[in-house]
Order: sequence, then structure tokens, then C-alpha cells
Amino acid sequence: MNYTGAPRDVMTLAHELGHGIHNVLSSKQSFVNYHSSTAVAEIASIFCEGIVFDSLYQKTTDPLAKMNMLANRIQSSFATVFRQIAFYLFESDIHTHRLKQGTLSVEELNEYFMERLQAMFRKGLTLTKDHGYLWGVVSHFYWFNFYVFAYSMGELLTLSLMAEYRREGKSFLNGYIQALETGGSANPYDITKMMGVDISDKKFWDGGIRLLDELVREFELLSDTYNRQ
Repeated sequence: MNYTGAPRDVMTLAHELGHGIHNVLSSKQSFVNYHSSTAVAEIASIFCEGIVFDSLYQKTTDPLAKMNMLANRIQSSFATVFRQIAFYLFESDIHTHRLKQGTLSVEELNEYFMERLQAMFRKGLTLTKDHGYLWGVVSHFYWFNFYVFAYSMGELLTLSLMAEYRREGKSFLNGYIQALETGGSANPYDITKMMGVDISDKKFWDGGIRLLDELVREFELLSDTYNRQ
């Protein structure tokens, strides 16, 4: 990564260090079970982002700076969940087309991409024709087929885990570390169960959505307060 000390660079570094921590902890496993499944591959990285964000946010006193941090955090979460799902659907579309109808032209790729991206924004934003070419800069489409859903799942899962962590405190970390140590030796359900959560329970996922809702409400409160000054 390129590090210049900007806030976004700090969060990216936290993300990649999360992967590093996960890799170190899972090194207890054999070569066969070392790598975690795609479904849980982004837990540690996004969780580290959350911890670093909370720490930086608590230390920040300037209202405008806090608003900027919250705006970026909220925007990142929405982009990670909805945009990555749009990317996954686009990927599914083009592979289905390739299997049934043969090779796609650039124009067809652009059309599929625009369809999924515009559906994500609905009436909130009208994309231009040039947006159709954006698929060309997403390296995952070339090297890591059907991986992008892991970002959406990882974000939603980690938001819910962060809600658990905020409620339980450091006691949550014992099961969290144990889960990361399993590498790929267990399925996602059993891995998250070690953290004391049940991913088959809708209420667990609601906890993450509520956390995101709290961030939005806090941003609105800060914005109202700042604008009244």
C-alpha cells in the first residue's frame, strides 16, 4: 500500500494489519487448514478498522473533524455492502452470459455493469455512460473471481461483532482470538460461534445495522449542532 499519513491511509493500514494478525494466529494450523474460507476472510481486517476508527474518533475533539470521520466511515460501510453486492451480481451476469452466449464485447460488459450499478443508486444518482467502463479497474474481476461478496458479508458481520465487542468489552476478545486461530479448519458458523454469536439468528445481524444507524444519527446530531453555531 501507499502510505502518506492521511486518515484513509491509516484505515487501510489497519485493514491490512488485520489480515496480518489473522495470518499469524492461523499459523497454528496445518498447511491444509491455514487459509480461512472466503466468507470469513475479511473479519479480522474490517474489525481492526473498526477498533482504530473508534480510538481515533474518541481522541478527536474538533466537531468538523469528527463529522468528516463519521461521513467517511458511513460512506465506506454503505459502499462496502451495497457496491460490492452490485459487483458480485455483475460478475454473475457476465459469467452466465459467457456460458450461454459466448464471449462478451466491451459494450455488453459496460451494459451489464451499468445495469447493476444504477440499480444500487436507484433514483438517488444518475450515472453517465462513462461509468460503464469502471469494471475495468476492479482487479478482483480478473484475479479473484467471485470474491467481492466477502467484503459485503465481512462488513455486515463485523458491524455486528463490533456491537458485541462494545457491549462485552475485552471479554469478547478471548473467543475472537480463538476463532481467528482456527484458520480454515472450521466452517463460518462454527468459527463465529466461538465468538459467542449465532449467524443464523437475524437478531445478530440487526445489531450491526443498529450500529450503523447509530453512526448516522450521531452524524446528524453533530451536523445540526455545528450548523446552529
